[in-house]
Amino acid sequence: MILDSVTLALSSEVGEIATLLRWKKGKTTLSRKTIKQIGSEIADVYIFLSILSYQLNIDIESCVIDKLKINNQRFPVEDE
Repeated sequence: MILDSVTLALSSEVGEIATLLRWKKGKTTLSRKTIKQIGSEIADVYIFLSILSYQLNIDIESCVIDKLKINNQRFPVEDE
């Protein structure tokens, strides 16, 4: 796949998650059906992220670990 096609597909899948959650404002629970649909869309997002990272030779796990360290420094969790 070409990078722009993967990126468009990825954004489309994220949009599908947003669509599923669009009218759920303020709700604290979701139906099993909605959760299953969201899980399916999250799987699609993961697949396209994996393709994109493979094409760019990016190690997702290392990037996530590095980003968590940066976020922890920027936004430390304070004990109450």
